[in-house]
Amino acid sequence: MKITCKNCGNSYEGQFCNECGQKAGTGPINFKYVLNEIGNGVFQVDKGLFYTIKELFTRPGHSIRDYLEGKRVKHFRTISFLLITSTIYALVAYYLDLETVVSYMVGGMVEGLTDNHNDPLTVTSNAVIFLRWLIAHPAYFALVLFPVFSLASFLAFRKSGYNYFEHLILNAYLTGQQAIVYMIFVPIA
Repeated sequence: MKITCKNCGNSYEGQFCNECGQKAGTGPINFKYVLNEIGNGVFQVDKGLFYTIKELFTRPGHSIRDYLEGKRVKHFRTISFLLITSTIYALVAYYLDLETVVSYMVGGMVEGLTDNHNDPLTVTSNAVIFLRWLIAHPAYFALVLFPVFSLASFLAFRKSGYNYFEHLILNAYLTGQQAIVYMIFVPIA
């Protein structure tokens, strides 16, 4: 039975496209797919990093839509992309010893929460400890919040037809792109 490749449109038989090499069964993006991405993607760095970066800056909407529709062979794995870009950003911010916007924002929250001891709605010390950790590690702020951002985008755009896990993928690419932009502007700041 002939299969039409979702990546290049070639008709072929077998497990992989003989033109571009993409797997025949890309399958839906769901919980199982995301778990597989984490397991395989974090520990296997393969081709596609610079292609993905180029695509995210030249045609971000088309690139992410293509990925969600099954054209995945040229793209870098999403979770790996997010972890690598966030880690590089963390190293740049750490070695340049610069405070970021996130540090100022979360620092203001901590200051506001700890200065008002007479307020009956005081925040637990664990929340303050977590916020101080975010101040010390601003590059991981986006990593911690990207599942929340994904839930927000899923709820805001629920009529788009994409499920929550597809929103996770979309926001992972956007968060990785954001880390690259931060890396560029941190030395300038």
